[in-house]
Amino acid sequence: MPKTYHIVVEVVYEAREATGYNHDYEAKAGIDIGLNNLATITSNQKGFRPVIVNGRPLKSINAIFTWIAA
Repeated sequence: MPKTYHIVVEVVYEAREATGYNHDYEAKAGIDIGLNNLATITSNQKGFRPVIVNGRPLKSINAIFTWIAA
């Protein structure tokens, strides 16, 4: 949600009960914040599908918001 001097990001997830879970401290995840791609997310976990979040619609909304506010 755009604000005047900052951006609010809300992350919503469903937690599972962690009983009997073996922690894998070698597990890594990376998030690259960009301009045209809002975020690119990848991990070294087997079976993980990298995700690219398109940021262009958000840039368009922000451009309109900036134009109206001026």
